[in-house]
Parts: sequence; C-alpha cells; structure tokens
Amino acid sequence: ELIRLQDMLEVALRNAVQTKSKVDRLDRTIDDTEELIRLQLDLVRNEMLKLEMLLTIGTFCTGIGACVVGIFGMNLTSHAE
Repeated sequence: ELIRLQDMLEVALRNAVQTKSKVDRLDRTIDDTEELIRLQLDLVRNEMLKLEMLLTIGTFCTGIGACVVGIFGMNLTSHAE
C-alpha cells in the first residue's frame, strides 16, 4: 500500500509540475501580448502625432499666405502703384 501511495504522490507531483509549466508559459504569453499591444498603441499614437503635425504645418502655411495677401490687399498709399 505504501508503494501505491508513493505512485499516487509522484503522479500528483508530475501533474503539479506540468501545471506550473503551463502557467509560466501562459504568463510569458500574456506579458508578450501586453508588450505587443503597447507597441501597437505607440504606433497609432505616433501616426496621430504625425497627422497633427502635418495639419499644423498646413494651417501655418495657410495663415502666412493669408497674412501676405492681407498686407498686399490693403488700400495703403505706398507710391509703388
């Protein structure tokens, strides 16, 4: 009966070791998935910042153009006419 009990304990220990191995593997997979999600979010954020920068540059150029047109469109007497 002692041998049978020892065999049962060995099986239980083997199952516990396998379960711990699976849990460790899942933990690494979860960590990798979290890192992948963080990287994807960083990529989207960088794309949004790039779009915002392009829109800001476009707005600035439009503002400069409007300023130049406004200056030349004034009815000032500069004797250059």
